[in-house]
Amino acid sequence: MAAAGGAGGAATSLQFRHVFGLNTNVVDNVSYTDDDTIVYVAGHEIVLYSIPEKRQRFIQSSDITESITAYTSGPGKRLAAIAERGENPSFHVFDLRTFRRKKSIQTSDILSKEIVSLQFSEDNQLILALTGAPDFTLMCWNWAKAKLVASVVVTTVLLPVYRCMFSPLDASVATVVGQGCVKFFRIGEKDIRPMHENMLPHNNFISSCWMRTPDDHLLAGTEEGKIMLFRSGEFLTVLPCSPGAGFPITHLCSISGGFVAGSGPGLLLFFHYDESKDQALFDNQFSLLNRLDISDMISGFVTSITVDPKDEVLTMMTSCGQLINCPAMTTNELTAKDVTYAITAFHGPKAISGLDVALRKPLILTCSKDNTMRLWNYQNHTIEQTKTFAEEMHSVALHPTGLHCAIGFADKVRIYHVLVDDLRICMEISIKSCRVCKFSNGGHLFAAASGNSIVVYDFYSGEKIADLRGHNSKVRSIHWMPSGFHLLTCGQDGAVYVWSLDGAKRIGEFVQKGTMYTSAVNTNASVIVVGNDRSLRELSLPDLAPTKLNDAGLVLTNVQISMNKSVLFASTYEFAKPGYIRAYPYPITGDFEDYAVTNAQILRMCITADENFLVVADEGGCLSVLEIKSRQDRYQRNNPAAFPELLTNPEWSDEVLVTRAELDDCNTTVAELCTKVEELKLNNEYQLKLKDMNYSEKMKETKDKFVQELELAKSKFEMLQDVRVDYEIESIEKIKYIEEMHQNNVQNLETGFQAQIMEMVENYQKLVRDRDGQIERLDEQRRQLVLSHERYVEELTSDFERKLDEERQARLQLEEERTELDKELNEMQNQLEDDIDTEIENMKRVNEEKLAISRETTLKYKGENGIMKKKSVLMHRDIEDQKEEMKNLLVKEKELHDQIKLLEKEVSAHKKEIKTRDVSIGEKEKRIYELKKKNQELDKFKFVLDFKIRELKQQIEPRQQEIMAMREKIKEMDNELERYHKSNAALDTLIGDLRAKIDALQLQVRAKRMTAKTMENTIETCRSDVQAAIVHIQTHPLLLAKVKTIVEAYGSMENVRPRIDPEVEEEYARHKEYLQRTIQELKQALEEGSLHHMTTNNAIRQNNMSLINEINAQRESNRQLKNHVQAEIGRIRHFAQAMNMKKQKNKTAGQTGVSTKEPPKTLAALFAGDSINAGGDSMEPGDLLEKNRRRIAALRAALAELDVSTKEPPKTLAALFAGDSINAGGDSMEPGDLLEKNRRRIAALRAALAELDARSRGMMAKAVSREVLPPMDGVSGAAGGFGNSVTFPQIASAKSAGVAITSDSVGGTPMPEIVRKKSVERIELPPVHKVVKQDSSHLDMGDSIFSPGDNHHMQMMSPDSNPGPTYTTQYIERDETEHLEEPTIEEGFEQNEEEDRAFQEGFEGLNMESAVVEMDSTL
Repeated sequence: MAAAGGAGGAATSLQFRHVFGLNTNVVDNVSYTDDDTIVYVAGHEIVLYSIPEKRQRFIQSSDITESITAYTSGPGKRLAAIAERGENPSFHVFDLRTFRRKKSIQTSDILSKEIVSLQFSEDNQLILALTGAPDFTLMCWNWAKAKLVASVVVTTVLLPVYRCMFSPLDASVATVVGQGCVKFFRIGEKDIRPMHENMLPHNNFISSCWMRTPDDHLLAGTEEGKIMLFRSGEFLTVLPCSPGAGFPITHLCSISGGFVAGSGPGLLLFFHYDESKDQALFDNQFSLLNRLDISDMISGFVTSITVDPKDEVLTMMTSCGQLINCPAMTTNELTAKDVTYAITAFHGPKAISGLDVALRKPLILTCSKDNTMRLWNYQNHTIEQTKTFAEEMHSVALHPTGLHCAIGFADKVRIYHVLVDDLRICMEISIKSCRVCKFSNGGHLFAAASGNSIVVYDFYSGEKIADLRGHNSKVRSIHWMPSGFHLLTCGQDGAVYVWSLDGAKRIGEFVQKGTMYTSAVNTNASVIVVGNDRSLRELSLPDLAPTKLNDAGLVLTNVQISMNKSVLFASTYEFAKPGYIRAYPYPITGDFEDYAVTNAQILRMCITADENFLVVADEGGCLSVLEIKSRQDRYQRNNPAAFPELLTNPEWSDEVLVTRAELDDCNTTVAELCTKVEELKLNNEYQLKLKDMNYSEKMKETKDKFVQELELAKSKFEMLQDVRVDYEIESIEKIKYIEEMHQNNVQNLETGFQAQIMEMVENYQKLVRDRDGQIERLDEQRRQLVLSHERYVEELTSDFERKLDEERQARLQLEEERTELDKELNEMQNQLEDDIDTEIENMKRVNEEKLAISRETTLKYKGENGIMKKKSVLMHRDIEDQKEEMKNLLVKEKELHDQIKLLEKEVSAHKKEIKTRDVSIGEKEKRIYELKKKNQELDKFKFVLDFKIRELKQQIEPRQQEIMAMREKIKEMDNELERYHKSNAALDTLIGDLRAKIDALQLQVRAKRMTAKTMENTIETCRSDVQAAIVHIQTHPLLLAKVKTIVEAYGSMENVRPRIDPEVEEEYARHKEYLQRTIQELKQALEEGSLHHMTTNNAIRQNNMSLINEINAQRESNRQLKNHVQAEIGRIRHFAQAMNMKKQKNKTAGQTGVSTKEPPKTLAALFAGDSINAGGDSMEPGDLLEKNRRRIAALRAALAELDVSTKEPPKTLAALFAGDSINAGGDSMEPGDLLEKNRRRIAALRAALAELDARSRGMMAKAVSREVLPPMDGVSGAAGGFGNSVTFPQIASAKSAGVAITSDSVGGTPMPEIVRKKSVERIELPPVHKVVKQDSSHLDMGDSIFSPGDNHHMQMMSPDSNPGPTYTTQYIERDETEHLEEPTIEEGFEQNEEEDRAFQEGFEGLNMESAVVEMDSTL
């Protein structure tokens, strides 16, 4: 831990006592070493926290000089390893039982500067390490031998990786997860080979874990909220129970029966694995048991989860720097109340901006940038109070008594009374952005820095004592000197001042321009200051003359001194380095020792009043308490595994502040409780008597019962003894018989086995004779084989000698060929040398010519150089003259620069303030600009929505009365809710009062007990004195003297109080417990009542939501009904236009035998110049029904005329209009019934039209294009599918599109028309009911408005609102004026064939699911 900077070092040492906080930037920063000990990294050391003892032990190493980046523990819970950042990152292995470092390993040949993940293998022999950017190297180390087994580069910078893991089944299998990939590797003896690379783009894998059962399954969590399952290195599926987008899976941990997923903010997901389900359906085996939301307790994400060895407790670390516990047994029944802090609530990852300690209490006051103020007790390592404010705090100060505190906010300084469980404001001082404040040593004065001035107030009266001005920049440090009337300050302007409050004047000053001093303390005869000048400066008192300057070599930020132990502490600052405390012996000799304390920069440092503890706060939110060991205790050998002893100070007080109202409430509650105790005593005595009587009766009954049972048992026992004797006699006889039978059997077996042995001996002799014969035959066969082998060897040798001769001849031929090739090679070399020589001579000649030319040019340059030298001499003279002038100007410039620097210092302070204000103004202007854009967009929607609102108002009227009734009910429920809230608030105040009263009663009871004990002691001593006086009862003078001494000592003239009966004390304690239980029951009843109240409110809200949904459904049904009616009218108009076209074609073709009568005039009059949507939206329901009646009457007349012309009327028409009158019942029917009746009529009309269309199919052919009349291939019909085919509504008017569009009747005959410039051509696919447009700014559900060039997605809907296929309508801009003429018959055929093909291809290429999803998301 300590690194000596000189020969001697400091006379004291620092030992960690407690750390409040942990490192959030360390990966997997929590584990267990046994059932009751949590291990994590806090500051720059490993902390082992004992849960039962509530104390910490620390593992430190002086070799760790850089920041810690990763942590892991072995499967056996005995080893731990931490990774250290550096040019060559390293990791260290520690033994958690002996607290010693076992091995340090440093990496090499890698570009990364940090290790992002570590893990031990199951046998603790190997360590897997993964480095960060830019190379992302996976390394496997045998840490005991410090040997690198193998390494491999996993990925590139574009696809970073985050975690590595060993497989629990096979230590040679490793996994790595990262951006878009989950990779599996096989670790060999010398290399790491990839097994499976699962590349899953658009998935950022940030967590993973191996399951316990089945143990070959790997779970991987993504930043997009998906949990993916892998088995044996292959991707299986995405779990359907994954939380989804917005809930990133930050950590996964396997537990018995499933796994836990950490998400955020403050979200825990518990999953269950069911082995009984089908193994092929992996996604059905996992289910979400519980979704635990603890966002009220923590605001960050869960970054690390571990389980204790008993699988009973889950311990989690969060990104907001908290350590929490959760039960792991009944995960399906967990609630937010079951989650607790593992140690206590910490500040979190944000910096601690203020720090102070009390004089008469073991209290530490801190404030952080997380807007919380915390009061710590460093004696029992607990937190006394936590207070959250809405605005940021800059500084804090704690009164020496610990009963008051001051907090500096942005606009003022507030002084609070520190009560038992709360803060109460007592004073406000208007000081803006107070960065430093401090109480005097006596507590009667309070000093606060406001910019470059210091203001001193009287704490008790609130009067301003002095306003100290003199600093040119912000004050960074205020230190009260022991006198209590002198202040020591230093600031950013490099000035150190000693102020006297008598006259508010400076009595000593020291100014070092260009230096920023940050901290100053005083000794008996000097002042020590530190700043950014990398030195430790000592100034003499009182004039602050410099006496000593010690070069520190780096920036020192804070300084504290202990005069009793003659040591000075200074905190260091280096970029991207841990925070060190440097200990100097005082007087300063230059020697020092460095102690690595924190993992970030040290912002505040303070020493306690007894000079036994040093308190350090860093930028990462960690608060460290270090004990200052004296010289004689420094070299004692301490057991590192033992807990440090707690120091106590007898001067510490236990006083607290309590208000008068609380005391009065306590007195009244005590009186009430006393009366209740007396009543309970009587009640209990009566109940005890009743119970005694009942128990005595029960005892008599049970006694009689057991006596009877005992007599029955005795009789049974005698009977059983008789039976036992009979059984013994029978068993003896059976044993004798069995023994005789056994002897006979043994003799028979012996004779049989002897005969078998003789037979076996004869068989053995036969086998020996057979074996000898076989040996002789085998010897003869061996000799024959040897002879045949010798002959075979001779034949082989002859063959090989013949082949060898042939190979020799071939070798001689090859040697001759080689000699010939050598000759050819020599000739080629000679020719090449001749060619090279000729080329060299040519190059030489060319270079000599170039050399002659260059010589001539050099001669010319020499002449020009002489001329230039003359000019340079003249120029030098001019330059010397100008230098003299420059010197004069530089002198003037220096004077001006000195003045400018002084002005710049003043300007810089103002600029900083201006910058901060400019930033805030810029943010507000951006916000205003964004709001203006939103207003413009809203204005665009306003026009469309105004029209829609008018339409919806007419539809909403039937439901408004019901809504008003429900609102009245809601108001009544709200009134009830307010009453419940008021009652809850009253109960809360009552409970708070009762708690305060109980606490006061406990204190009084303790005092009474102490007095009772003292009185008992005095009584005992008095008895002993009386017994000693009784000895002198015969000698009266001595007896009289003894009695007088007793009277003087014990005051016997007063009334002697009787001794308290111990039974009374026991009864009092029992009633006290009873009252405490009643209070707990009242609390529980209050919680249940509030919960019931919340459930009723939620039920009311759900009812309101269901009503709103019904209203929306009714609106949608009205809209569909309107579209359906318009569709039917469009179909009828199609039919009328088709009849007109039939008549024209019959005239042109000149055919005979077919009736050519004109269509009914009523039909033409009905639909002349009428559009589907013209005025449809603004008409009342009654007008619309009347208009439909007129149209149906006209249709009847037209059909009658057609019947005369065709002579065969359709059967459906006769069935439709038989005996039906136009206005029959029309006035008395409801609008809904009338609309339903019209629908049936229109369906029958459509069937009749289909029959007429079939009769005249040969006459009409396909002259009508799809744009005029879409085909009805099984779509239309009375009983079918989609019902009716409906074309689009009218395109928007010329105002919205910016063009002039002629009449475009929906479904009508395309008449010749002139389209102006910038007109819109509409290409329609099959007709649909709904149109979903991507840009909602042009969409109106009543009248669809489209812009030119837009693609619009459409979805065909059936009458029962089932989604159909989705098509696209393209609107194309035309820049030229066109004349759209009526197509000919041949063009109509070709056009219809092309449209049929395009329709078929478009229908086959549609994706129904994506279209429906897109429509839903757009709506």
